[in-house]
Order: sequence, then structure tokens, then C-alpha cells
Amino acid sequence: MDHGAAASAYGLPTGNSSVAPLHDRYAAPLGGVAQDDRYTVAPTPKFILVIDDSAVVRRITETALRRAGYETRSFQDGIDAMKWLAEPGSKTPDLIFVDIGLPKMDGYEVIRTFKARPRFVDTTCVILSRRDGMVDKLKGRLAGAKAYMTKPFTTQTLLMTVQTHISAEHRYEEVGQ
Repeated sequence: MDHGAAASAYGLPTGNSSVAPLHDRYAAPLGGVAQDDRYTVAPTPKFILVIDDSAVVRRITETALRRAGYETRSFQDGIDAMKWLAEPGSKTPDLIFVDIGLPKMDGYEVIRTFKARPRFVDTTCVILSRRDGMVDKLKGRLAGAKAYMTKPFTTQTLLMTVQTHISAEHRYEEVGQ
């Protein structure tokens, strides 16, 4: 995958920096409030899991979430995530972003597996995908996802989705840009 092209698709500079800068006006310090007051983060950081086979998407998503004050962990596939979550002392995520096209096990199956376990019943799942067909969105809803984000997405959309779904149950929705 051409990382420069992927970064460009997300509106990021393609220079040689190790972490591409994101839309800083939407980022808030740990426990702080973003400049436009829409992204207030609770004093105790919520834990968000990111499962995507693209290293660029994982890095962009984790960076945006950490800058907004969330605790994150990412994995390139659902099986690695489940192995980590089975370890003693692993933290239960408040929200999970899952790509559909994962190696080993697709994102729908990952969500169904999480939702079948009592530990994750209250964990919100959000699909991240390049696919935007109605069948894909319906399959996501049936698997247990609460929202569906189409790639590429903006950090503003990512943070609005987290803010909407992190603390309360909401019905399924398609998140627009």
C-alpha cells in the first residue's frame, strides 16, 4: 500500500515525518475540551480498541483519539485483539472500531464474536470500511454494529462518532462526512 497516497486521502501531508499531523483544532488535551467545545472527554479516559489491517488507518485513528484524551490500543486483525482481551488484566473497551475486510476473520464475524460474550454486551462497535453498499451496512447492523463509517473519514467525523456512542446506547446510524 502506498502510505503517501493513503495519508493524502485523509487530507494529511505526505512528508517523511513519523506521525502525520492531524486536524489539531479538534484535538483536546487529556481530560480537556476541544476548542469548539463539541468533544469533551471525561476525566477518566475511555478505552477504545481499533481493529484494522491498514497500519496507516490504525496510526491515524489512534493518534486522533489519543490527542482527544482517549486511551487506545490497536490490532491488525480480530483474532489478535481477542487473544489480547483474553489475557488477565486486559481492559474491556468502551468502543471498538472494526474494519470489515480483515485477514483471518471478517469484521462482521469479529463483532458477532464480541457481542456473544457477556463482557462485551455494553461495548459499542463501529464499522470502518471502504465499502459503502446497503448490503454491507445491513450486515453490519445485523452483526451488532451501532454505526458505519466509510473510509476515508475525517478526524472530526471520527471524534463526533466516538462522542455520540461512547457513553450511551444509540440506534444504528450511518455516519456521514
